[in-house]
Amino acid sequence: MGHWAYSAREVKLRSSSKNHIDVAVSISGSEDWRLTGFYGEPNRSLRRRTWELLRMLSQQSSLPWCVIGDLNNITSHEEKKGGRRYPEWLIQGFCETMSDCNLVDLGMVGYPFTWEKSRGTEDWVEIRLDRALVSQRWLHMYKEATLQNIEISTSDHMPIFLELRQDTRFSLGRHS
Repeated sequence: MGHWAYSAREVKLRSSSKNHIDVAVSISGSEDWRLTGFYGEPNRSLRRRTWELLRMLSQQSSLPWCVIGDLNNITSHEEKKGGRRYPEWLIQGFCETMSDCNLVDLGMVGYPFTWEKSRGTEDWVEIRLDRALVSQRWLHMYKEATLQNIEISTSDHMPIFLELRQDTRFSLGRHS
């Protein structure tokens, strides 16, 4: 993680599957929270499995929550450039899932697309498949957090970097 400025006391595995790793994170001077590394179902006809898994995970804890990874979904047509129009039912299903789970998109700094295919051809497609979704309580804890697109990759996916910057006014009175 390179620039981790916090002193993690404990990361405890809560659950895992081929599509997720869910942990509880304890950081000195901060409320415990939850981090879920996530890989969304790539097969569009099975995408509802991704949404069902997110909904199930959302019911398992009330901790402030951050879901990060390749969710294999977009929230609007602006998150895709090139190729055929993205199916509306996939956008609506994903947005409904985010709403049902009380998650919002953290947004991203840098180039807006994280996945591509056929670069340099007339079939070039770019999509924002990688993202961080957060609960309002998590966002309140890390108001200054940013998700950055690190535009260096030999893969079809760009790496993303979540930088936590806790509000210093929040953390000053929280040290034990």
